[in-house]
Parts: sequence; C-alpha cells; structure tokens
Amino acid sequence: MTRHRNAIRMAFALWAALFGLVLLPVGAPATEPSSDMHLSVLSAKPIPSLSSQTIGLGQSPQILASRLAAVEAEVERRAYHIRRQAEPALPDAPSAYLAHNLAHHLHFSFKPQGIVVTSSKADTWRWGLSLTGYGAVGQVQPVPPAERVVDENRIEYRRPGLTEWYVNDARGLEQGFTLQEPPTIETGNQSRLELVFAVDGNLTPGLADNGETLELNAADGTVALRFAGLHAFDATGRSLPSRFVLREKQLAIHVDVRGARYPVTIDPLITSQLLPDDNTARSFSVAAAGDVNGDGYGDVIIGAQNLVVVYYGGPSGIDLDDEEPWTQQIDQPYARFGDSVAAAGDVDGDGYGDVIIGAHFYRRDEIVEGGAYKFEVGAAYVYYGSSDGIDATRPPWLMEGNHHGARFGWSVSSAGDVNGDSFGDVIVGAPDHYEHHHGTVRKGRAFVYFGGPDGIRGDAPWVMIS
Repeated sequence: MTRHRNAIRMAFALWAALFGLVLLPVGAPATEPSSDMHLSVLSAKPIPSLSSQTIGLGQSPQILASRLAAVEAEVERRAYHIRRQAEPALPDAPSAYLAHNLAHHLHFSFKPQGIVVTSSKADTWRWGLSLTGYGAVGQVQPVPPAERVVDENRIEYRRPGLTEWYVNDARGLEQGFTLQEPPTIETGNQSRLELVFAVDGNLTPGLADNGETLELNAADGTVALRFAGLHAFDATGRSLPSRFVLREKQLAIHVDVRGARYPVTIDPLITSQLLPDDNTARSFSVAAAGDVNGDGYGDVIIGAQNLVVVYYGGPSGIDLDDEEPWTQQIDQPYARFGDSVAAAGDVDGDGYGDVIIGAHFYRRDEIVEGGAYKFEVGAAYVYYGSSDGIDATRPPWLMEGNHHGARFGWSVSSAGDVNGDSFGDVIVGAPDHYEHHHGTVRKGRAFVYFGGPDGIRGDAPWVMIS
C-alpha cells in the first residue's frame, strides 16, 4: 500500500512539475505560507518543462504508473550504493568509502582498517569495528592490509585467503567473511575458528540469544545497534555452530568448523534499534530539470535523502536501461541533501540547463570560544549542464547559509532572468531565518543569486525579508 501511495505521489509530482506547480518534498509537512511574505518569480526565458514523452503522459495510467514505479525503485536502489569520500578527512590520508542506510538511519564509513557506524538521525554515538586477526583458537595471526573493492552497494576487503564483505540494503548492513581454506596452525587441531576484532566508540556491548546476537547500548541504555542473524556455513551449505565472544575492547566470533568443507562463510547482519522506516526510505522530491544535455528533451531530477539523480529524456521517454543517469551525494548524511531540487535555468549562458539542490540541515564547522562546533546553517548547490549531461568535471557552486538554524536551502528554484543580462538566476529560501527588528521578530528570508558567464556570481544576493 505504501509503495502504491508513493507511486501516486510521484506521478502527481511529475505532473505538477510539467505544469509549473509548486512542489513540497514527498512526506514534508504542508504548511501555510506566511501572510506577510509574498514572492513573485518572473522568467524572461522559460525553463523547458518535462515533455509528455519524457514521463509517458498520453499513455495509459497503467503504463505511466509502471514507469514511475520503476524510476522510484531504481532511485531507492541507488540510494544504498557505496561511494568514495569526496575529500579525505586529513591531507594525504586514504579516502574512506561512504554509505547511507535510509531504512535504518545509519551511516557507514569504510576506512582502510575497518568500518565506523554512526546514526544519521543524531550524532551522539559512534562505533568502530576492525578485523585484526583470525586463525584457530589460541593461534590467531594478524591480518595484512586489505584491498578495498566496491561494486554498487557491496564493498569487499580482499586479503589472501580471506574476503571480508559488506552489503548495504533495506535490511541493514550485511557483514560477511569468506575463508577459502583452513588457517595454518603450528600444533593442535582446527576444530574451532576464531576471528578477532578491535572495537572503539562510545557504545556498550552486551550479548543476547546465547551469544548469537550482539547488542550495543547507548548512554541512555537504549539499543543503538544490533548484530543479529549470525550464521556460518560451509561449501555444502551445512550450518556451523557460531557465537560472539566479548573481551575488553575486543570482539571475537567463534565457529566450530569440524568436518567443514571450505570455503567457509560467516554472515551476521548489522541493524539499528529501530524498525525499518518505510516512509523515510521512500521520501522523494521531484522536479523538471530543464534540458541539461541540450538534446531537445526535458530531463527529470529526483532527490531521495542525500541522493540526487538526474534522468535524461529521449524519444521514448526515460529509459532506465538505456543511459546511465547522473547521481550525486555529499559527505554529510544529516544535511537532507536533495530534499529540495529544481531546474536552475541556464545560469552561465552556455545553452545547457543547470540544476539547483538544497541541503537545509547542512552543517558548517566553526570555532567558538576555543572549541570546534558544527552548526546547522543549510546550503544550496548548483550543478552545471553540458553536452554530456550534468558536468561531473566542473565543481558545483556552493552557498552556505549565514544564520544558524535558518534552514537555508529548504526551498530552491530558478528565478528566471531577473536583471535582464541573459543569464538565469536562482532563488533560495530560508524559512527559519530570524531577525529582531525594533522589538519584533521577522521570520523567513529569500535570497536571489545572479548568473553570469562563469556561473552563479560571487557578489551579494538580493534578499527578501518577510
């Protein structure tokens, strides 16, 4: 039922984008506009809207619903992909790979030595896990550095004889270890296999279900993470007894491998304490993107919680299998990047449409009284079109808000060409921007930024205060 409702919402959003209606992100609360704030956007050069061919209008409702459902499913699938961090945390440091889990509100950082898990709803806890060694119990040998290999929503840490792997999807983060052959031992037998991990962070571990489940508790006693479904099996599919073992600042997995045929696989699942949130996983914002590749067909931009996808139109509409869409994420899982998306017009006058994306919970590091703090200021990004679609080689324009908690980027749009210089301009809303003026509080601002030959200009914007 939820999937059907969201397909209907998405269909309406695409229809609304076609006819120029104002869109709220799917799932966003509908709020009445302030009675003392009125904005008019005049466009001298209209944005190309979605063509009926692009989204399938004119076809039967069943075909349109099927096409929209396919787009929705594809966007959701891509939301779980693992990607390389844009910039390392420290100069000359190896890049991490990042992933966001919509259903469980978790954020994963896959570093060279292991993984770090945080919550994407709050940053009050973190937990790290690194494989340090494996072997027969009592004869554990340290592991060498691993080669990381990524394929969509799967990452592998490859070592000789051992592959550590993770799969990110709506179930959570599946963790696995595949041993190709028995470990080398000096004496004794190989009846019990042991994997040893270093752990860090501020969660307190505890065992449940006779050692088959590991629960990690936050400071308030709630279960923040759960490692469950621990399952080991050999090459024939035979189940092997396995359990978690806790030590000080260490975690181990013991597996009884007597009579096992290699390779042996060990496979737990990492989830949050919350049930999968279907509404969060399927929250979309949708708009016409204009014609970002100049082929004469309208394109579509879709935002889905820190993932933005641009699908290119063509003679047969949007073909999910014909052309690779443009996708973009940012390194702040809390920022709500993509909650607002829109066509920006042609802000640099090169003949290709550009797009604007809001991230109204974007955070900026600031030094206050000798300490470093993160403040939610919001941000807006403009990405530029080209003959190949959105230009992946050209850095986007980024504007951060200048007021804490203002939710700058809550709404974004093309403003048309407000100053008549033949370059498109953009408008960004900050509904929670407060200003005290002669004893009264004035809430809400809109900022218009002007285009130019190099893109959005760096001069001061025009500001509208409610």
